[in-house]
Amino acid sequence: MLDSSYDKKQRKQRKKQGKTYQKQAVELVNGPGDGLREALPYFRASTRSNPNNAQYLNNLGVTEMRLGMFEKAKGRFLRVLNDLDPENEIAMENIEDLKKLVSEEEYVKMEPRDVNGEDLPQVRILFILFHSRVM
Repeated sequence: MLDSSYDKKQRKQRKKQGKTYQKQAVELVNGPGDGLREALPYFRASTRSNPNNAQYLNNLGVTEMRLGMFEKAKGRFLRVLNDLDPENEIAMENIEDLKKLVSEEEYVKMEPRDVNGEDLPQVRILFILFHSRVM
């Protein structure tokens, strides 16, 4: 009986800790400047505290996707869909955004630059990244 109440207390503490990490990460992402790199360890910590939380995994995946860690992001989204919630619409949308982004990235490498020396398709990549969901 002692182990059971101790385990419950530990789970409750990890859940609370995960919420705290998640809140800090979202504040960094949504705050001024580029907080993605600073938010990444907090998103990772929240998923370590709550490994079966689909929202936390989605947020970590979106952050990784925005930072160019495409394979890791894909793994997060697929874990949500395959192991936790096969009907998770946010994970499905994130997978679609990732598919567009990866194919667009290959396209960018082949495209010539415009007269100002900027890659034209890059604007589309930034648009996709900007509109990916972080909750």
